[in-house]
Amino acid sequence: WTGIGWGAYWVVDLAPDGRYAIVSEASREYLWVLARQPVLASQDDKAIRARLQALGSDLSALQTHPHGSRWAGNQPRGCCAGQSINSDR
Repeated sequence: WTGIGWGAYWVVDLAPDGRYAIVSEASREYLWVLARQPVLASQDDKAIRARLQALGSDLSALQTHPHGSRWAGNQPRGCCAGQSINSDR
């Protein structure tokens, strides 16, 4: 592993069963939604968006990165970025 992606990341929100996490960094310029499944459930997507809005995030900067069937059953446990925000767009 090359160490790319090292930084001081904060877990902003976590589903009670750990199926997704919202992760950011100190400047709040970037954030990521990490999910155990390639696609977020509709109710999770709504809850995450509501939480991000309550935190003052710009939802217009939200970018979805879909994962196709090549990930089905092959992703490492706890891995699969679903959405990210870059306020610089």
